[in-house]
Amino acid sequence: MAISEWIQALQDVAWPEFLLPHVEVLLLWITWAVDYIDLDYLEYLLWLLLPFFILFIFPIFLVLFIYGCVIFVHIYGHRHQIREAYHTR
Repeated sequence: MAISEWIQALQDVAWPEFLLPHVEVLLLWITWAVDYIDLDYLEYLLWLLLPFFILFIFPIFLVLFIYGCVIFVHIYGHRHQIREAYHTR
């Protein structure tokens, strides 16, 4: 199995001391997930819920991104006033 070879390769890497406990926990979690979680069912759920994600979640992120850009452009337009206010202080 390709995943077990990948996990073995990650275990063989010489990790720094401060990262070693975190890597061990991550590899244990990945090993548990591969053994006990049905990946075919998760793939089915992904395909089942993908249209809802595209329909509802993606537009929300798009609107938030547009609002963020508008706020950035508004502040950027007032940058001279902001610099002057902080400079004269």
